[in-house]
Amino acid sequence: MKTDAEDKKENAEKAEKQKAIDEEILKAYFKKNNIKPMKTASGLYYTISKEGHGKNVDSGQTVNVDYTGMFLDGKKFDSNVDSAFHHVQPFPLEVGRGKVIKGWDEGLQLLKIGSKATFYIPSGLAYGAQDRGPQIPANSILVFDVEVGEAPNQAKTDDKLIQAYLAQNNIKATKLPSGLYYAVTKEGTGDNAKPGQKISMAYLGKTLDGKVFDKNVDDNFHCAKSFDFTLGQGSVIRGWDEGIQQLKLGTKATLFIPSAMAYGERGAGGRIPPNAVLIFDVEVLGIDKK
Repeated sequence: MKTDAEDKKENAEKAEKQKAIDEEILKAYFKKNNIKPMKTASGLYYTISKEGHGKNVDSGQTVNVDYTGMFLDGKKFDSNVDSAFHHVQPFPLEVGRGKVIKGWDEGLQLLKIGSKATFYIPSGLAYGAQDRGPQIPANSILVFDVEVGEAPNQAKTDDKLIQAYLAQNNIKATKLPSGLYYAVTKEGTGDNAKPGQKISMAYLGKTLDGKVFDKNVDDNFHCAKSFDFTLGQGSVIRGWDEGIQQLKLGTKATLFIPSAMAYGERGAGGRIPPNAVLIFDVEVLGIDKK
């Protein structure tokens, strides 16, 4: 039986042999097709057909990528710009975080926003000696045509969605600098709620499409009493911590909360999708003034 060290050494030797094989295949391909690519120290080859603008993409930066992946014989195995693959939409990616193959993480950092390029990725910078399902055999050299675009500004997207919802439903709401909107349907009395005070609430939460995901006066959500929390302590989403401070005892209102002030790109519990704008109908039942 081989030791871990022996197994690791053998795999490394196989990888080096495959790297040499891939290199010879790529050189022959470039010569045959009269391609003069640039090469990085890792063995990645690339050509740029359109220069972008600004600085190169940084590690940790999120971009949108349009891509078509193929083999050296031209056969496509995936694309987000070809409807034959049934997912024609930009691919958002945080670059340099190991969320994609090494050839992509390295290659994208050679490009600027707006660049169009082709990556010629040796198998060791792709999926290596492992099959990637039936589409990509082991030790496959991959070719990707890519175009790098700016990632959408989620805050602007959310704001447009909220404004469209308000206009469609003829709702007049107040917007705060954070991007939170609120509309008071019944004025309360006294002073606005303040951070540090214990607040009792009734609420109904839904997404923009009207789907209710939580309600504290509905037994279906296993809660039929007031929801109590201390305001401004981070025990609720930011949209609540800010929004409730605009309200008084007895106020009924609706909060329109951008995703960044709710559950962001992660969503929550399978009930709230990523980047979801949330709507809460709320009523302030109690304010502890102590």
